[in-house]
Amino acid sequence: MFIQRFIRSFFVSSQKELDPSLGFTEVKPAGVWLIQKEYVLFTQRYYAMTSDEKTALIEGLCMTEKYTESIHAWVKEQPDSPLAHLLIGALYTYTAWIARSGLRAKYVTEEQFKLFFERLECAYDHLSRAIDLDPHDAEPFARMIRVLMGLNQSVDLVYSYFNAMLERDPTHLYGHLYLLNAVSHKWLGSDEEVMSFAEQVKQRAPVGSLLHTIIPMAHIELWLTLDYEEERNRYFMQKSVQESIYQAYHQWVIGNPENSPLEPVIHNYFCFAFYWMRDTKLAQYERNAMGQYMTFSPWGYEGILTIKEIDRYLKQPK
Repeated sequence: MFIQRFIRSFFVSSQKELDPSLGFTEVKPAGVWLIQKEYVLFTQRYYAMTSDEKTALIEGLCMTEKYTESIHAWVKEQPDSPLAHLLIGALYTYTAWIARSGLRAKYVTEEQFKLFFERLECAYDHLSRAIDLDPHDAEPFARMIRVLMGLNQSVDLVYSYFNAMLERDPTHLYGHLYLLNAVSHKWLGSDEEVMSFAEQVKQRAPVGSLLHTIIPMAHIELWLTLDYEEERNRYFMQKSVQESIYQAYHQWVIGNPENSPLEPVIHNYFCFAFYWMRDTKLAQYERNAMGQYMTFSPWGYEGILTIKEIDRYLKQPK
């Protein structure tokens, strides 16, 4: 049943209008500049952005095929632009995962794997070029983590890019989430490494930081490894799990979090975790805080594709 739900969610979600930028208002004008080849304006605005804004912008422009032609044109016309290579590297990463689908390896065809690896190799080349041209920007280092994971590179190599990202931006949210996924048992690590990494991040995360998302995400990763529904129903009811999640939540909310375009990410993860913890009050509170912006993960694992489906899901008793 889980596999059937995930198959449905993955293929339909690529067509549904999930907003990967989570409503970041600068995506639309930046997209216009991209189409109109206003590369100077685009570049100036990008480098004036915060880390979270850069991530939201890249997500909004590259987790879709809408700007494919314009991104390719920029690389062709300005092959020494680090930002052009970053964009196309992110785009190739997105299309690689679409080609592979999110299924376990045994369900992926040989042709899908071929296209997946070809596109990841292209992503690797362009992100490497972006780093060579601008070694100060954390974004291409973060994006490289997911590429190396897909290429089944060594965990040491993945960590080298993660550590380079930390030197440039110690609170880069997506880089941390990518690394957690990379060290999961289904990729390059283990359940133990998932929790070890999450705890390390929690210890150094400032109060109010979106990095506290790492704790519910880590527990959801472990929850996904359970084969039986009874085990899954019990997981979030464990005292140690609940204490871990409540502590992370407390560290986030007491810090008077700064406004960030990526804030819906933490609302989505805590909403999902609280639902499985049977804390209906906090689950609904976080659902309201999400507004209209849902993230594919973790809802996609339950075959949920829309806000309306989330609302129906939260009404189901556990």
